[in-house]
Amino acid sequence: MNFEKLKTASFAAAVAAAFALLLGSPAAAQSRTVDETRTVDANVRIEIENVAGEVTIRGWAGNEVRIQGTLEKDVEDLIIEGSGSSLLIEVEIPDRTHGRAEIAADLEIHVPFGARLQVETVSAGIDVRGVDGDMELESVSGSVEVEGSPGEVAAESVSGSIRIRGEGTEIRAESVSGSIEVKGAAGRVDASSVSGNVEVRASEIQEGSFESVSGRVELFGHLTASAELSVETHSGNVDLHLPSDTSATFEIETFSGDIANDLGPGATRVDRYSPGKRLEFKAGGGGARVRVSTFSGNVRLRAE
Repeated sequence: MNFEKLKTASFAAAVAAAFALLLGSPAAAQSRTVDETRTVDANVRIEIENVAGEVTIRGWAGNEVRIQGTLEKDVEDLIIEGSGSSLLIEVEIPDRTHGRAEIAADLEIHVPFGARLQVETVSAGIDVRGVDGDMELESVSGSVEVEGSPGEVAAESVSGSIRIRGEGTEIRAESVSGSIEVKGAAGRVDASSVSGNVEVRASEIQEGSFESVSGRVELFGHLTASAELSVETHSGNVDLHLPSDTSATFEIETFSGDIANDLGPGATRVDRYSPGKRLEFKAGGGGARVRVSTFSGNVRLRAE
């Protein structure tokens, strides 16, 4: 699945075709359960593909992957291939159906703590907890949730929300209309949304990039001495909640919004003929660097 194509009109037609599979005549077969176990390496790479339903992943001790769940009656098969360093788990659906098909699959998968994950779904939600390995999680309309201490997380959704809680050292989250919430990160955080709100509560930020068109961007956290932070929105407001002793150089500008600053001086007009405002100042030693740019959104620096 190529997530970038989801953002184009041509791929929207492909997604609609996938959901057309839901129109099929009732079949005689009934939903069925699965319970399979495979022996794998501690850092196994696991690829999971599902269209509708749920994908729940939990980390556990030991070098086994256990797949349990329910397949609706029109699911063709559950493919499980590989062992050792690589494992594929794929919900297979019919190429063609008529009438109303039932192709959802609810899977609960236990994996080694250090497993590396690649999960792709259409409308199925993704819920991962207790896995320390790197992960790539993509969904069209399903929500994406992560809780734990993974090294790197890349989470993408079109209309589903994204929630990441834990001490990930590198986090990237992208959504079109879904909200993004990141809590507990310590390192690099990149988050972007078109109309969804972005909220980040980080214990420590070394590098961060946050973008939104109309959604709000709100950040709580401590900046390291060499941190680089960039925030851009069109009409979305920006709220930065920073410690009162923050040491950073700030460059903030807006075309028609307001700028309020609890950490230092007030903003000035760009010129007498423009509604634009600019604020440039240094707090403390000015080690970190913060850039904020918005067209019509308001910007607020809050001392915590």
